[in-house]
Amino acid sequence: MSIPLRSKNSANSLIFTISRIFGVFPLDRNMNPSMGLKMYSYSVAVTLSIVGAFCISKPREVPFTTFHPFFPFVYAACENLMIAALTTINIISLSKNSKVISNIAILQSAKPKQMYRPAVIVSAFLFVNSVIHLTDSFQRGRISEWPEIFFTWIYFTQILLVPLQFCSFLIIIQVRLAALQPSGFKETDILIHYELLRLLRQLNRIYGWQLLILVIQSFSKVLMSTYWFILAGNKRSNLRKAAFVVTALSRSYELLLIVRWCMATTAAVDKFNTDLLRNLRGSKFLCANKKLYLYANMRNSIVFTASGFFSLNYRLVTSMLTAATTYLVIMLQFSS
Repeated sequence: MSIPLRSKNSANSLIFTISRIFGVFPLDRNMNPSMGLKMYSYSVAVTLSIVGAFCISKPREVPFTTFHPFFPFVYAACENLMIAALTTINIISLSKNSKVISNIAILQSAKPKQMYRPAVIVSAFLFVNSVIHLTDSFQRGRISEWPEIFFTWIYFTQILLVPLQFCSFLIIIQVRLAALQPSGFKETDILIHYELLRLLRQLNRIYGWQLLILVIQSFSKVLMSTYWFILAGNKRSNLRKAAFVVTALSRSYELLLIVRWCMATTAAVDKFNTDLLRNLRGSKFLCANKKLYLYANMRNSIVFTASGFFSLNYRLVTSMLTAATTYLVIMLQFSS
């Protein structure tokens, strides 16, 4: 059942504006599909994919022997394909589901400032990583690598913006859920709660494949950065090894950010159910309302998934750490 949930303001935060500039958000300020933005997004995606094929396929971070001579190239090529797939799928998915995005955006009563601090942190990781590579190339007298490093920075900024978009929409709905905690519940409250829950499921579906690619990338990046760091040993400068550490920390933080807001949104949904049930037990008047009583016993909730492959919760983080440790030991044994 659809109900009006409109707010006076639309979602025009800095994150969405920057996403439009980098070509990963083909919707205008009113969250309507724009042919101009769509063509611009595709142009940016194609251009950066071509540039990325040259930048990432020459991994500067892997100048030492691995367990197979072609492994660094294959890994870089797969990484390039995943980034291209991530941006393309995001453009297509947002364009096809602009109505759902618009319905979420109009709920916003203020800019999602909760995302500013995480955005600054992950941006700082990217900036520090770029500065490390620039300094290292300068010390080695290879300034010709600077344009390559610049395009790589743009390339990975695109990756950063996709989870920030998803988490920003989660915060918008989460704030609306928090407003549904009055002293006495009404039938309209459960209708709004049900509508918000429906929007959350649609949002998870829209970003499902993107989340799957992001999780795979985070896992591979943490695993490989740790692997390169151990193999480097005393053969590389401290700057190169610092780059591996920053990369691993950056992708770990991005994954934790996604999981954190997914869990927080699920908690906000469940809090409404808990508060409703508690109010029903303490009020005979509310308990007499069959619709409220039925909805409280249904306990409608949501579990965020990466396109249905696995749930986005803290168990995923621990499982990834365990798997990364196992694969790291195997790869090091082959390398030795």
